[in-house]
Amino acid sequence: MNVRYLIEGMDEARILDIDRQGAGPNFRVTWYASGSAGHTLELRINFMPADVAGEPVTREPEKPPGAR
Repeated sequence: MNVRYLIEGMDEARILDIDRQGAGPNFRVTWYASGSAGHTLELRINFMPADVAGEPVTREPEKPPGAR
């Protein structure tokens, strides 16, 4: 969100409004194009956790790292 705020030249009210819309993805790919008019958002792909996206989640017991 901080990068969007800076690159897209948003004001505080706009970035806070976006933040209020809900939890963001745990991973996002964002691509900006740079030109004479500044930076413009070209592409944004969101990757949501399975449980947030409504997909079934596989549950496995956690295994401690390393040999025992």
